[in-house]
Amino acid sequence: MKKAHRIVLGILAVAALAAGPAAANVLSNPDFSAGGAATSFGGTGGGGASASPSWTVFNNTAGLTKTEHLASFAGRSGVIHVTTAGGSNGLVQVWAPINTGPSKVVTGATIYVRSGKVLIGTGNGGNTGANAFTSGTGQWESIRGPNQVCPANETIIYSAGGPADFYVDFASVEVLSKDPCPQSSGGPTGGKQLPDITSKKGITIGTVFIPWGGTGVLKAADSIQSSPNNACAFNATYDMVNVGPVGTSPAFLNRLKVDGTSVVAINSALALNAGETKNITTQPYLPFGTHRLSLALDDDNNVAESNETPASNLKTVTYTLKGPCRASLPGAVAPR
Repeated sequence: MKKAHRIVLGILAVAALAAGPAAANVLSNPDFSAGGAATSFGGTGGGGASASPSWTVFNNTAGLTKTEHLASFAGRSGVIHVTTAGGSNGLVQVWAPINTGPSKVVTGATIYVRSGKVLIGTGNGGNTGANAFTSGTGQWESIRGPNQVCPANETIIYSAGGPADFYVDFASVEVLSKDPCPQSSGGPTGGKQLPDITSKKGITIGTVFIPWGGTGVLKAADSIQSSPNNACAFNATYDMVNVGPVGTSPAFLNRLKVDGTSVVAINSALALNAGETKNITTQPYLPFGTHRLSLALDDDNNVAESNETPASNLKTVTYTLKGPCRASLPGAVAPR
């Protein structure tokens, strides 16, 4: 994964990209003047209609996402109100078929954040990340940023890093170039086709499968070893896939973490060919109680990827475990 400061530099570059005559806005219903019935979506990895035509809702993480259309709010007319209990959830507009569209665009939006933080971005279908972020609450804020993924055909307005309550008055995508996506130098991705490491399904702990964003109750009888520190060791398997057009390089590692900070398993010297999927098995010690278990893919940021968002590289489940653990199995190897 690339580090956050690289994204910031890309955002700052918008001033140079936006120079020259204003381009037409390719979005439909960009000012949210058209509205409909309020909507609510509570799934993960899917979505539905929003309260404004041409815009839909998508949830990358668990949490109820609601939308409503308002005739006016805070001095603006025709706005959409979005509340979500999860990160990387919110509004989407697909304005061209996947793998088609211009090479360079600049995305903008006028947003009022009541709580949390909001990002905007334009990219290629599901390979769409952040191009700019809000920086405050309690007032209207206009943000802009250039695309980091080529071609451009889908635009998102998502909560960033957690729950959010926000309003959107206007959004725009202005085309700066329709040249072919660069393959050798320059361009939104630094002139290179890049890999994209993610996990699509979830994690199996013992005999219990938990989809990403879901919850599950583990079976102490599935454990392979006990610990004096109120924890059980399990065989755990998760899927890892490179959805990018080229292989990963250099080698990278993944970490499993409990409650975001405690590392319970490391898988290193990993690599994926273009389009390849691997199942990774490890043996974490998991503490008793209810905890959040996260998979951080390419956790040391060794691989430059086309999609660097938490929705792609950080996957989370919630588990509950009650002891006692099963006695250590004969010949069991202590987890590392």
